[in-house]
Amino acid sequence: MKNKIQDVRNILIEQMEKLNDPDTIVDMERVKQINEIGKTLVESAKAEASFLKAVRMGSAMSRGDHSGFVPTSKQIEE
Repeated sequence: MKNKIQDVRNILIEQMEKLNDPDTIVDMERVKQINEIGKTLVESAKAEASFLKAVRMGSAMSRGDHSGFVPTSKQIEE
């Protein structure tokens, strides 16, 4: 991916600023698309945070009593 997360944030903020400008003609279909992309980015960040939390918890379990749904760091290395 060419853009980093900060680039994506900047693009979203820029679009919000344009929407707030009374002199800008608003394309509602484009606004809806940008909104959906923003939601997707937020949900993917939540999923990534949950994954990292689960991996940390899984690697801390020395007895191996985890569900196996999210692979532990040892399983990832294999």
